[in-house]
Amino acid sequence: MAYEVEENQSAPTNYSHALAGVLNASCGLCWTAAYVLYVQQARRDHSYGMPLAALVLNLSWEFVYTFLWPVHGVGRIFHFPWLFVDA
Repeated sequence: MAYEVEENQSAPTNYSHALAGVLNASCGLCWTAAYVLYVQQARRDHSYGMPLAALVLNLSWEFVYTFLWPVHGVGRIFHFPWLFVDA
């Protein structure tokens, strides 16, 4: 069940798809580094890497943007694996 987008929607005239792709990719790489650091710290401490409330909110965010309202472009590459890393 994907979210329906109106046909007549378009990006503003000053919107840069290239810049959006670069920013999404850099954000994705930084979040991936954060996940790696969470796991490393959790193994060192023999504890959880992030609070339960943050984990639940993160899982719901990634589920929505992976399956219910999938994003296009670079964001799609990151959301799917993160969902399984969190689970």
